[in-house]
Amino acid sequence: MSEKYKVAVVDDDQSVLSLYEALLSERYHLFLYSNPQEFLNSLNQESPDLLIVDLIMPGVNALSFLQDLKNHSKAPVIAVSGSRDSRVTSGALHQTQAFITKPFDNMELIQVIDDFLGTDRI
Repeated sequence: MSEKYKVAVVDDDQSVLSLYEALLSERYHLFLYSNPQEFLNSLNQESPDLLIVDLIMPGVNALSFLQDLKNHSKAPVIAVSGSRDSRVTSGALHQTQAFITKPFDNMELIQVIDDFLGTDRI
């Protein structure tokens, strides 16, 4: 069996992290973070193949955070947000490879991930 792709996720909502774990842990090697700084610090160590990032987290400027990601990792970024703020969504569209609105469809999320990693859906 081949090694699983590494996917790193940051979201300040523990229930959302639990959802990611339930959806993705059998398909991918997951690294889950609720703290954005710990997430950034881990990127060099973990070398994930894909990043999933919640855009709206306490004390975090979404667009600055996305720029920081570019300095820490070359992995594709999927931005996820429930925000309807056009400045955030527009900025995210220019700095990430995909944008998914919360609440998201589980199969849509898996399909977007699989498209980036070149894997097949279950």
